[in-house]
Amino acid sequence: MVPLTTIQGLPAEKLRDLIGSRPLYLWGTGDVGLDVLVSLRRAGLAPLAFLHTAPSANAISHGLPVLAVDQVLSSSPEGGRPFVVIASLQFRQAAETACRAAGLQKEQDYLTHLAIPRPVAVIEVTEGRALGGHFGCFAARRSGERQMSAATFRQVLAKLLTDQPQLCHVELSWLGDPLHNPELADIVGHCERHVPCTVNTTLQSTAGLDALLAARPCRFNVLAYGYGDSYQAQMAGAAWAVFRQNLERLQAALVRENNPPRVVLRYIRTRGEASENIEAWKRMLAGSPITLSVETPYVTPYDPVLEYCERGAPADDAAPAFQRLNWGLDRALALCVDDRDQPCLSQRVFPVIGVDLQVGLCHLYEQPMLGVDYLATAWPELLALRHSAAHCHRCQHHGLHRLDLPVLSRRFPDLATQLFES
Repeated sequence: MVPLTTIQGLPAEKLRDLIGSRPLYLWGTGDVGLDVLVSLRRAGLAPLAFLHTAPSANAISHGLPVLAVDQVLSSSPEGGRPFVVIASLQFRQAAETACRAAGLQKEQDYLTHLAIPRPVAVIEVTEGRALGGHFGCFAARRSGERQMSAATFRQVLAKLLTDQPQLCHVELSWLGDPLHNPELADIVGHCERHVPCTVNTTLQSTAGLDALLAARPCRFNVLAYGYGDSYQAQMAGAAWAVFRQNLERLQAALVRENNPPRVVLRYIRTRGEASENIEAWKRMLAGSPITLSVETPYVTPYDPVLEYCERGAPADDAAPAFQRLNWGLDRALALCVDDRDQPCLSQRVFPVIGVDLQVGLCHLYEQPMLGVDYLATAWPELLALRHSAAHCHRCQHHGLHRLDLPVLSRRFPDLATQLFES
């Protein structure tokens, strides 16, 4: 087994010693850039600006100016040679090439995001479990489902910030839909005062939506499998008509906001769906600030995938989820086995805190739980429990800690196209 480290990257003191008083810039304004910005600030560093190859005039991102790469790398700003942290997944290689061409040396004058600690925590604020045969969306609201109170959330976040000094992000959902929590706006508002957060929802409810948007979650994702009839079939317990109505309410609410948060509709396009569905989604979102992201389906949580690896066939209740994949699972699993000696891709996401304060081992699995109360358990004890978990041996034996299609495509470029062959 490849040991878990939970916290990767350079310690704060080493980052401060390396960068010193040099002007610090971040290359990449997306989600990774924000995570790096938050982590560096928690380490006591103050980036001056983001870099971009062709920024628009007076561009601002995450509260910092966006400057042209050439403007910074080709000059000698006051304070000496700049220090650059590359925080872009897609542009990383080109950015490294540009830094080297400007005379910057890796690990002396520039780093990539991989050298920056970017711990993420998951806090479930509404009780739930995976819906639709373990297919990675939230169940419809059930009577009596438990909620995490805003007061309890404040206690959890306070301990998190002590346990993880460079915490850069909080996911406010795991197996339940956070929009069901009547105190969600208060929870988000408090979280955003300390660390950025993400809200994921199927948008089957819009209760408290205006207050939530005013609290400005950093990331607001609306999850949808299929479109129209296929949505109704795949999102068991969710109604297409309700979704359409609530999406219109969300669009109208975003128009009313002077400075609306970033909202992404994550359309999970499964096997056999008509290509016209993409255009239908675009028409539905036209004129609104909601971004469409067309994504590849997984069987999530991974519990039934591990069972499939061990018994050779999916469980009956999970079979529909396997059938909806639009890529070759067995081909991908073979590559995962070849890659199993590499580090766990999910190890920086911890702890996973349930609505009852129980701590889950991994955000990719529904089980196992570590059997402890987060607020009552010291951080070293949590790490010891996580790093000795037998479940990780099972997962890594089959390489499921590497089951990420973009990662596999980068690791095995000659074989990547085979994953999507019919």
